[in-house]
Amino acid sequence: MSEIKLLDKQTASKIAAGEVIERPAGVLKELIENSLDAGADIVNIDIEKAGKTLIRVSDNGKGIEEEDLPKTILRHTTSKINDFEDLNNLNTFGFRGEALFSVAAISKVSITSCRRGQSGAKISAEAGKITARTKAPSIAGTAVEARDLFFNTPARLKFLKSDSVERAHLLQAAEEAALANPEVAFNVKVDGVKVYNLPPQQNTEEGLRKRTAKILGEDLAQTLLYIEDETYGLRAFVSPADKLIAARDSQFFFINRRPVGAKILQQAVYKAYQPYRAKDKHPAVILFMQLPPVDFDVNIHPQKKEIKFMEESAVYNFICKKISAAVLRQSHAEQLAGAAAPQPVPEP
Repeated sequence: MSEIKLLDKQTASKIAAGEVIERPAGVLKELIENSLDAGADIVNIDIEKAGKTLIRVSDNGKGIEEEDLPKTILRHTTSKINDFEDLNNLNTFGFRGEALFSVAAISKVSITSCRRGQSGAKISAEAGKITARTKAPSIAGTAVEARDLFFNTPARLKFLKSDSVERAHLLQAAEEAALANPEVAFNVKVDGVKVYNLPPQQNTEEGLRKRTAKILGEDLAQTLLYIEDETYGLRAFVSPADKLIAARDSQFFFINRRPVGAKILQQAVYKAYQPYRAKDKHPAVILFMQLPPVDFDVNIHPQKKEIKFMEESAVYNFICKKISAAVLRQSHAEQLAGAAAPQPVPEP
């Protein structure tokens, strides 16, 4: 008798969902990215009970056709690509058709959407199966609600961290999206309490600094040095040498507006600060790069958290040199200013 069995679709769906969504913040990240891909410039986020009870994301994006709504929770259904070659020129966050499929597989989902000038529609689903299709108000945009997260995978629910830890991950997902998309308004509520009310900003140094101030605090944001270079589409805010901080939690890296973990970037940053940094101090850094999709690979991790550059040593050297130069200039400027300052007259 054969020992190898083909898993039933329901079991396979739950396993696949786990590859994309490890915790509530994974759901929020996927839903925000869908809103941004839909061209939204207003994104509203509601979270209850650390995301386990409710994660709701609504937007004013282009909406979904009524006939397409049921397809959104099917695996590998996407509006982003037509064939494999499209991946080389992709400028959207999602493309694999797994986001809503994965969310729907491990929660009770409702999706309400309306194209401008058309009638609204709504579907409800539980564990990936549609339970209802109804009409909805004609409000342009899309709202996705994910309730009772991991209700059908209790083992996964049991291994979530404390509510405070999961809330921190959820807020980090919202903060990353807000930093990377300053021209988009973000409104975030947690258990009915407004945490962020972020108006849109211009995607300029001033606009980015204003958005940064709302998230990291005015005092920190105003001290950061700004770096811009056409090479690799670099834009960055970094700490001056004398304003390092006690924690690493103010470090953000973005490639084509996607928040990423890239050890090579972090290593380059720390190399730049090596002459100035004590072991218990860390630089704040918000770093953006804009690259052709063929210059990096985002698919080395199921959640697309890690990336690999095609020319890692070149990227490392470039980032290190640009930050080193900016920090050194600031240090020299402060030394010159201090030397030129009038000295106090000693008392007789």
